[in-house]
This record gives sequence, C-alpha cells and structure tokens, in this order.
Amino acid sequence: MTMTGDDATSRLSRRAALGGLGIAGAGLAAGLAAAASPAPAAANPAPPATPTGKVGPAGTRARKPIDFDDATANLDAYVKLVGDVGGKDVVGAFSGHVFGVVESRILRPLFGFEGFGIGRYERQPDGSYRNIWREVGYYKDIESGRILERWPNPYSDETVDVLHVQNDPVNLVVTNQVPQFPPKPGLEFRFGNYGRDQAFILPWLVDRAGDWASCMYDVHGRRPNPLPPAQWPRESSGEFLRVSETFQMGGPLSQLEDPEVTSVRQVGGWQRIADWLPWMLMDQRPGHLFYRCVTRKYGRVEDLPRHVLDYTERHFPQFLKAPDGWVAKNVSSFDVYKAQRKPAPPRAPRS
Repeated sequence: MTMTGDDATSRLSRRAALGGLGIAGAGLAAGLAAAASPAPAAANPAPPATPTGKVGPAGTRARKPIDFDDATANLDAYVKLVGDVGGKDVVGAFSGHVFGVVESRILRPLFGFEGFGIGRYERQPDGSYRNIWREVGYYKDIESGRILERWPNPYSDETVDVLHVQNDPVNLVVTNQVPQFPPKPGLEFRFGNYGRDQAFILPWLVDRAGDWASCMYDVHGRRPNPLPPAQWPRESSGEFLRVSETFQMGGPLSQLEDPEVTSVRQVGGWQRIADWLPWMLMDQRPGHLFYRCVTRKYGRVEDLPRHVLDYTERHFPQFLKAPDGWVAKNVSSFDVYKAQRKPAPPRAPRS
C-alpha cells in the first residue's frame, strides 16, 4: 500500500490509524494516516457495521476469505478497516499523552492529546483511493484533562500560548504500489514495505478463533523546517524537521470478510516521535517529543466525547463535517503557526 500526497512525511500520519489518524502536532498523519488516535474517545463505542443481504446456513452469511498476500485485496481490507470502501464519511478519533524526551532522563509527561479527523476514501478507476480528510487535535492539562489555552513549560519556566492542531486539508492517495514520491528539495521519506519489492502489502495478524484481524505500518521522514531558526529562533527546532510514526489497528475478521459490509469496527494505536512544537518556544534545546495514543473509528461526529464536540463547536465548527472535495495542497501545523503567529521576542534573562 502506497500513500502519496503533498508533504507526505507529515500527511501519512494520523489519518491512517484513525481512518486517517492522523495526524499529530506537526501535521498527523501528520498524517499519515491517516490515522489520526485514543482512549477516552472509546467511551461511546461505535456500533459495528450492520451487514445486510442474504443469510446463509445456521444464520450466517457466506464469507469471502481475504488473500492478504494479494496487494489489491490487502489494500481494500485496509480501507474497509480505517474508512469505508463505499465512500461514506467516517470519523477517526484519538486520545493519549505527549512526553518530553531529553538526553538520558526519564520520559516526562507534558500534556494530554485528544481529537479527531473526518473524511472519506473515494475509490478511483485504477483501484486506488483518494483520502479526503481534515483534522483537529487538542492539547490537554495532565492533571485535570481540560483543554489548554496556555501551558507552563517546565523546561523554560515560561508560560506559553498553545496552538492546537487544525489541519485542513490533509489529503492523500492510497495505492497498492511501492511509494514513489515526486522529488522535492530536502525531502527524505521512508515507508516500511516489510521486504516487498513491487507491491506495498501490509502485514496482517489473523486470529480466526477470536474473530479479529490487525495490521501495522510505519513512516519515517525528514524535511526542511518551514520555520527556519534564522527567522524563528525561539520556535524552530533546527533547519530540518524529523518525524517517525507507527500505527497498529484491528477489527472483526468476520466483517472484513463479509463482501456486503463496507466499513468495520476498528480500534488501534498510534505513536509519533517528532521535534518540539513551535509554540513551546524551546529555543532549539536538545530533545524531542513522543506521542502515544489509542485510536478508534466512528460513523458520525455525534459519537465523539461530549467535551471534544463542545470545544470544536465553539472554536473550529468547520471540522465537524468532511471536506467537500479534493484539494492538492495540504496544510500542516507548521503552516498554521506561520500564518497565525509572529516570531516570539527573545526570552527575558533570569534575574
């Protein structure tokens, strides 16, 4: 399975895991995955897809076993798991925490992270899918769980203004071919193909006794920082941005093998290693962030946690519906920061 699109290293993120799951701070799936992410989001589990059609012997319908070694079948199963092969809108929710990683110190929990993406997979004549997506992600206080507006940075002893994830759009094309991205100055990108040369085939773990099938993938990238340190000395982590994201997701095998079911119940996980966020004002201190979230797919935004819906309705109502159509240029959190903020003044010296 290949995912292509503008600035792929940040897009492939959350989207996939979430139904695009994308995506986290610098742009979920960055997202890939697509996928955005998580746990509290599971409070109101989405009902499983309701099969329709003929019922076979003993009250069961005929199932069609999936050949996961076939690139096309593998891709269709993936899309059924994270989206809807019939082109219906889905919601990918995520919830978890973000940790600071500095030298050899123990990981430090910095804030919670919760949000969702919304969109759909549209099958193309060549068998590929266009994933049309947008996503929001909210940083939360560790103790209370409330969504932050300002955050006391324990590394700098400075309180900073939070900028939540608001990526619109985050679009990508998913195919069954090995990733081939157009040359782009400074962009390095590696998508795990697990030893396959000609087709990108996700590795699946099938548990027939437990009626469950799960898969995983990862993406690693590096690109020039849109906030170069010469112009953004407090916000920038350096000349380049590095990101690595890993995804795990699973759903009922019986639904995956039912040809009349277009979208299956899905839960999963998403992890991300990335540079400090611009709004943290880290002044290029050594270290980075580690995101750890659980992910879940819903059929409608009303199934999201109430506090997420309330905050989105007040601040980002456009994210409560899927994008109308395909847009080639994606937007990352760094683009949003650059558009909404100005370079921060130098930090006042300690007295």
